[in-house]
Amino acid sequence: MQSKKVTPQRLGGLAQAAQHDPLVYTSRARQVFKEKFLDDVDPDGSLRKKNPKEAARRAEAARKLFYARIAYESVKARAAKKTNRHRGQAVAIVKKEVKHRAITTASTSRR
Repeated sequence: MQSKKVTPQRLGGLAQAAQHDPLVYTSRARQVFKEKFLDDVDPDGSLRKKNPKEAARRAEAARKLFYARIAYESVKARAAKKTNRHRGQAVAIVKKEVKHRAITTASTSRR
């Protein structure tokens, strides 16, 4: 969950985006990120020389795999969080029932 707290860095980033095209000042970072996948599938660069289209296809597949793994981990984390939240509720209900039984048992044993 993203915090609503405004930081000076966020203000600076928004001010920069308001004055300049983000595609221009992030182009180098995007290029390096794209090259990372090419390097992953073709570390020595031989495939890029022989068959650049195949190298690009494999890099795109590696990029999709990267994002699919992130999505999978996110789904697992949300499911675990949901399960823990439900477990917490279940534990609270059980504790309440145990407490109620203890009170009921104590009051009936006095009679």
